[in-house]
Amino acid sequence: MGRYNYTIRMVQRKRRASRKESMLQSAVNLIATEGIDSLTIDALAVSTNATKGGVQYHFPSKDKLFVETLEYLLTKYDQAVSQYAETLKGPFRWLRAYVELSTAKISPEDRVASAMLAILTSDDPRAEPFRRFTSHWRKRAVEDGLEPAVALIVRLAVDSLWTERLFGGATAKETKLVRDRLLKWIDEFAQ
Repeated sequence: MGRYNYTIRMVQRKRRASRKESMLQSAVNLIATEGIDSLTIDALAVSTNATKGGVQYHFPSKDKLFVETLEYLLTKYDQAVSQYAETLKGPFRWLRAYVELSTAKISPEDRVASAMLAILTSDDPRAEPFRRFTSHWRKRAVEDGLEPAVALIVRLAVDSLWTERLFGGATAKETKLVRDRLLKWIDEFAQ
């Protein structure tokens, strides 16, 4: 009887986790289609065919929903960089992957992340996932073995370029030139 109950509980946890992830993806889609102000418990309930209580089970407040949606986007990006880095050869693989993925085509998720970050102030507690991930990315770039200052310069250049591209300030040609120059610069440190 105990093993059966344990199995039932594990299946229920997985179902809740996948339901929560589905809600997070719906939150991203809601922001992408209707704007950042549309991210509410009520709107998410409607878009996921859930009850308000069902949404609040996972996200007890609008701030918690915001934080977890931002966390979801940053985690997906972090995982994509790590997975892509594993396919690369040579030194500084993680930083190279960060440069290449950050200069790829702007996605709807990039626009959502940008909208979420744009409304935060430096002392806003909802910015905690962003602070944590940027700290993590700083460490990952340095762990690659590149001189810390150079790794930071590369990351900041790419982050700035990403932001400028979101607002139409950098063309595809300019983006390619900067990306290629940063990758070449990284290669020079490998020699």
